[in-house]
Amino acid sequence: MTTYRPRSRPRTRLTLAFALVGLFVAAAAAAGTGRSGGAAEPEPDRPGRVLVVSIPRLTWDQVIDNQPEHLKRFLEQSAVGNLSLRTIGARTALGEAYLTMGAGNRAGVRDEDSGRMLDPEDRFENGTARDAYIRRTGRVPDDAALIQLSIPAIQALNDRYTYGAEPGALGSTLADAGIVAALVANADLGAQASSTITFDPAAPTGEPGDGAATEQQPIVDPPGFSAVISSIEPVQGENRPAGLALMDADGEVAAGTVSRDLLTRDPAMPFGVRLSEEEILEAVGTHWVDDSVALVELSDLERADLYRSRAADEQADVLVNDALERTDALFGALLDQVSPDDLVIVVSPAAPRVGETLTPLAIRGEGFSSGTLSSGTTRRGGYVTLPDVAPTILEQLQVDQPEAMTGAPMAATNDGDRSSARYLDFVERNEATRFRDRISGPITVLLVVIQVLLYGLALVALRRGSPLLRRVAALGSLLTMSIPVVTFALGLVRVDRLGFAPYLLLMFLGAAGLAATARLFGWGDDPRRAAMRVAMVPVA
Repeated sequence: MTTYRPRSRPRTRLTLAFALVGLFVAAAAAAGTGRSGGAAEPEPDRPGRVLVVSIPRLTWDQVIDNQPEHLKRFLEQSAVGNLSLRTIGARTALGEAYLTMGAGNRAGVRDEDSGRMLDPEDRFENGTARDAYIRRTGRVPDDAALIQLSIPAIQALNDRYTYGAEPGALGSTLADAGIVAALVANADLGAQASSTITFDPAAPTGEPGDGAATEQQPIVDPPGFSAVISSIEPVQGENRPAGLALMDADGEVAAGTVSRDLLTRDPAMPFGVRLSEEEILEAVGTHWVDDSVALVELSDLERADLYRSRAADEQADVLVNDALERTDALFGALLDQVSPDDLVIVVSPAAPRVGETLTPLAIRGEGFSSGTLSSGTTRRGGYVTLPDVAPTILEQLQVDQPEAMTGAPMAATNDGDRSSARYLDFVERNEATRFRDRISGPITVLLVVIQVLLYGLALVALRRGSPLLRRVAALGSLLTMSIPVVTFALGLVRVDRLGFAPYLLLMFLGAAGLAATARLFGWGDDPRRAAMRVAMVPVA
């Protein structure tokens, strides 16, 4: 009699499998132990310093048309991208742009609050800015080189928004990491405290102008000091919104200067002033130290852009071009103070006031060389956003990004592309974007008007029972339903070169063709076409 014995092969295989898993786990643990010991992998180098050069109102068109020598050379060595400026509204004011950069999230600020960055000892409200800051915040700014006097109003405004932005997030994060934030900026319209900024209603964004304020009353001050009170709020010539990018949550900046000494009189320049190259370079050399992030605003182009409405068209172009030439020379001098270990970011945080457009952004340093920028925010090569600036700086400095920042660190292709074709591509994309922005409003209004007329026609057709009116209303409905599909299809090609009238004609012809197709294949009384009718009409 044969005794049955189960085969032991499955148990053997199972035992072997457990043995292999055990060996794998042991090897992994040993490898982890080895890494945690003296053979740790080297971390990527962090830049010794970060320099952010802001050139407000600079566009890719100006770069291509004027070919600024130093800026062009820098762009060839950098990763470049189209900077989307959209923050809260359709137009982005300069203060709002800087605040968004520093928050790493969409943030808003009133124009009359954005430029109020002062030295604590500056004159303000019949005393010093330090006194006014203490009155407004209850804080004593002992360690601050610069203070934003409107920080309570800025915080309150953003608390009402739903974006969750925290103004000053970048400055606070840098301070917590032991990294100094330094600001060198002054976009004032005058070289003395008697200059007065008011708000020009003719400016598209409502940003500071230099027109006469209403209900002005002189106030008594010490000899040599004069100011005026406007109907909005006392403004003693401060137009320094760049501080919003580097201030901390309390509105304080650790180092830097916004002194009017950064300006010098020049009767040939807009408002009769310009930046002093000597003072800017000296300030940067003093405040841009190791383990620091410095923001330097080259503001001559900002004043020239604001002056456009006060000069003849040709002369305005001359002033803007001269300002760009001076800006490029000063930028070249700044680059002489940069070492190979530094990260340099060039940004144009606001478009010219004549019209919104995407602006240049370029980065050169560790991980960023000739190529194209992108970010997780846009997920499109060549496009980045204002909220991406702060996360990029923090990532380079190996500092964790706060949760309130919704932007994403930028990355570069580093493919060695140094050609000007990159910029030409940006210009073409911007032209198409501006064209779509210009026509979207009129097209929307036209579509609404057509729909209202069709509703009226359909109502008359139903009341009168006219077969002819019903057919006309049905065809009109098909035409209206076809317009969105056609406009979407036209957005895939470069129809912006046609102009508005040809675009409108092409849109209606395309919509008519699509409506006719739906009418031909999906309409009628034949029950066999009912399913096609249901499918075609909504698509149209």
